[in-house]
Amino acid sequence: MIAQKKYCEIVLNDPNILGELIKKMGREMRLQSIESALKRGNASIRRTAAFIETLEYAGYKKEEIIEKEREL
Repeated sequence: MIAQKKYCEIVLNDPNILGELIKKMGREMRLQSIESALKRGNASIRRTAAFIETLEYAGYKKEEIIEKEREL
């Protein structure tokens, strides 16, 4: 499961959501590393449960957060 890349911008631009993500990530990553990963739209951060849980906490539905699999 991976969140859509556009949600990285949403988190970066909302201090409340970013703060919640930082709390949920705990000591897993430093603030600078989290911000850098979000700016790059890094797939590893978009796969974390903390990222998805934070977006759900902010009122987004899992169905809209998660990337749809591309048809071959």
